Amino acid sequence: MKSANTSTPRLRELSWQEARLNVKKANRDLFTIIDALSPPETFKLYECEYHYGEEIAREGQFRLPTADGKGVSLEDALLPEAVKRELDYEENVNPPGIVLGKPIEIFYHFGGRLIPYVLLQNGELFGWWRWLDSHKSFCAESRLWGMTAGVRSIFMLPKIAESNAHNRLRKTLGIVADKPKDVTEHWNIFREIYHSRSTTTKWSTKILLFSKQWLEKKSDPAWQAFTSYVLYQSWDSSAFMRNSQVWDLLFPTISHGKSNSVSAETIKFVKHLFMVGTGMIPGFVPAVSNEFAPIELIQQVYLQEYGLKHYRPILFQPSYYLGGDNQAPVYVSMTMPTNLNMTHQASTNSLLELYNAMVLFRQCLDEVREGRFVILSPRLNELDASGKIDFYHSNTSGYKDILESSQLFNDDEKFSVCLAPCDNTDFPKGGNFINSCVKMN
Repeated sequence: MKSANTSTPRLRELSWQEARLNVKKANRDLFTIIDALSPPETFKLYECEYHYGEEIAREGQFRLPTADGKGVSLEDALLPEAVKRELDYEENVNPPGIVLGKPIEIFYHFGGRLIPYVLLQNGELFGWWRWLDSHKSFCAESRLWGMTAGVRSIFMLPKIAESNAHNRLRKTLGIVADKPKDVTEHWNIFREIYHSRSTTTKWSTKILLFSKQWLEKKSDPAWQAFTSYVLYQSWDSSAFMRNSQVWDLLFPTISHGKSNSVSAETIKFVKHLFMVGTGMIPGFVPAVSNEFAPIELIQQVYLQEYGLKHYRPILFQPSYYLGGDNQAPVYVSMTMPTNLNMTHQASTNSLLELYNAMVLFRQCLDEVREGRFVILSPRLNELDASGKIDFYHSNTSGYKDILESSQLFNDDEKFSVCLAPCDNTDFPKGGNFINSCVKMN
């Protein structure tokens, strides 16, 4: 389907026969199930390509890609009526699909907070929960979440808000974003950087959307294998939501009587550490490849155009703690609370709060070891056995077992990686994120 202008939706209509090999590369199990069903030509699929930073969903509403990068909703007048009918499931239901390429991120953004929720990689499904719900199910709609091509929760560790340098960046690249007030606004600049250089640097991903004919087969016995597979994958992806209420009840209980000085927000932070340690939700890692974003381009622009001095252009991006011998350190920071239950005001670099969090975290681990607090997680068991859970602060002031943030550069080799040519050697030890953080390795 060719675009008539820059705001015309950019998508390809495909049959299963046309799409099957791409699905096979991404998800062999799903390919095998669908191939055995041999869907007819009328069962349409829609392939959409998104460039870095383009919104796949904005405020909970799905958007199709356009050449100008702004995207359009499924109700847009430019969308052909045939496509509207195929993707018009029911009110407020977004189209389900599968990722065919580089990762996408689902996140929450509200009250000045940015919370990475899910990272979807090649072959993973999304958007099927509502299809699986019965009409009797209660479903509260939220407009607080979004979905982007590549990671949204990305930020530079050194400060990049110097007025003259940012104005130079705007002039040279023609971007319009203001200098960032905080790290949640870094992405606004990064995506503009990419689109200003997209003719020389290519970063994109694809998704495949299923038309409503596929969804109408939910109760067909012949399609049981397809329905069961989608149900299993959706059940697995709902683990965080299914367990969150239990965690909300357990942590205040387990911390009761441990210390009267521990604040409610510190308890929530410790719960957050456990959830990252079990792999349920992402923490953060230094970005050392272009898989999740055009890292090399962003680093190059900040070194050459912005004129970042002295400090290495270290970028952080969300990542899961998965365990195993090759697991790189994953970080969580008290200065950037990404727990849905924590308040915006909970951001702190208090040394005392970090120390209290460390003590409470160790006490909770003791409860787990002694069987009074059961968490069935091989990843957490491995993390506990390794003993590699370290707490860092920019000013330790003699607190036992709290390490200096400046030590991170030596403790994690990924901080020394720079994809772009770089002569800067200094570690940005004053970066807000590492001023009060936890490393899981």
